[in-house]
Order: sequence, then C-alpha cells, then structure tokens
Amino acid sequence: MITIQVKKLDEGIDPQDGYIIYVYHDKTKIEAEITNKWECVIDIVDKFKKQHSPEEIIFFDGFNV
Repeated sequence: MITIQVKKLDEGIDPQDGYIIYVYHDKTKIEAEITNKWECVIDIVDKFKKQHSPEEIIFFDGFNV
C-alpha cells in the first residue's frame, strides 16, 4: 500500500521549521521532501500523488484532509 504522510516539524526537536512529506510503500519510506511553506506542501503532495498513486494521504499534528 502506498501512503503519503504530511508532518509539521517541531521547532523544539527538529533542526528546521516547516513540514516534511513522506511517501511510504507499506512500512518503507521511499521518498521524502521538506518545505517551510504550507503552499508548497500542497504542490509536493500533488506531485507525489501523480508519481505514486497513493491509497491514503495522512496529515499529522492537527491537519485535516
């Protein structure tokens, strides 16, 4: 199963501020991209959707799909 996950980076833990978008095949990460702008998150998710045809897209940290 292909899954796209979007996670907000925690400025207290992560080395930079922003968002990370992962693509998983089953439980294996196959691609990831980091951006600091929400507008870019949508573009990256769209790009990954075209490349990987995911069955599921998950947003963490209070985001809704």
